[in-house]
Formats: sequence, C-alpha cells, structure tokens
Amino acid sequence: MSMVSPVVTGYYRYTDIFFEWHQALPNPEDRSPLKALLAQDAFVHPDHPLRKEGVEGAELYLGTLQNFESRLLLSSAQVEYMRYWLHAMQLTKHPIPLPYSDCLLTESNLRHVSPVHFKTREALRTTLKQIEKNNKRLKGVDPTLSARRDIFERVRSLWTQQQGTWCALDFEAWDRDHTLLTEFGWSTVRWDQGSRIEE
Repeated sequence: MSMVSPVVTGYYRYTDIFFEWHQALPNPEDRSPLKALLAQDAFVHPDHPLRKEGVEGAELYLGTLQNFESRLLLSSAQVEYMRYWLHAMQLTKHPIPLPYSDCLLTESNLRHVSPVHFKTREALRTTLKQIEKNNKRLKGVDPTLSARRDIFERVRSLWTQQQGTWCALDFEAWDRDHTLLTEFGWSTVRWDQGSRIEE
C-alpha cells in the first residue's frame, strides 16, 4: 500500500519570487532565464507566458495576511507553469526546483486574496510601493482599525475587478426637524462587458 502526499497549493510573495528564487537555484545556468522571465518589463508584456486570454494586463494577486498586512502574490500554479515553460522552451535542461516550501502561503495564512492586473511596469512598481507604505502604517495599529483596512481592501478589489453594482445614497434633512427629508439622491455604477454604466 503506497501513501500519497496531498498536493498543497497556495501563493508565493512576489518579492520572494522576484528577488530570491533565481539566486537559490543550484544550477547557475538556470538563473538568467528565470530572472529574464520575471523581469518587470517582460512580466507585463502581452506575450508573457502567464498572460491569460481576455485579461488586460499581467495577473498577480493581492493578499491580506492574518496581521492585516498586504502582499503582492503569485499563485503556486503560476510558479509551477513558469518552471515547466522554461524547460519546454529548452531554456533550462531540467525543470527548476520549486521555491522553499516554507515560503508558500496557504489559505489559512491569508484573510483575503483577490486578483489584480498590471498593464505597465510603472503600475506594478507603484502598487509595490503603496503596499509597503500601507504596511508600515499598520505597525502598532489598533486591530479594529486593521479590520476596517481589511474590509476596505476587499471592497477595493471588487471595484478594480468591476464586479457588482455600486450604489451611493444621499439624504438631506431639515436641520430643525430631522424627520423631514428635503432631498434624496442616488447614483449607481455597474459594468456590462467592460463598459462602465452610470445612472
């Protein structure tokens, strides 16, 4: 009777993959092809092997850790695909080793994960800087404020994915009698096949 190990999937921190993975490869000849595949200019290019059909921009993931800090992530499926793609294109002799398993973040390590897309290297760099700035602000912050930040990140990710219908309501009451409404306004935003519709 043979024992089968469960397949564990999850996410790797983008910075670990971008800065560390190629340095940890045992074969020095494999480092340059991986580094070139991960270069930010290459990563956002329309011909990058991780590019999904029908999706504008390179897809990464924005994850919120249990301590409410955010990280830009690559899925374990993306990392697996890159190593096999490099081998299939004969850029490496063998599939390169996966990153150290302790680097893998599983669903239990994360409060929330949502896809984000980058059309340019500048957009990717700006997001990395913003994440770093936000994480510094979270140091020593009251957890209730962190919970609000988590909710904000979830809402922000749904907005950037153009999901749902968004509605804003505005009530104006007479300042001498708050039971009398003097004005009511509403505004909605939704998307239909990528087109923004406002009412």
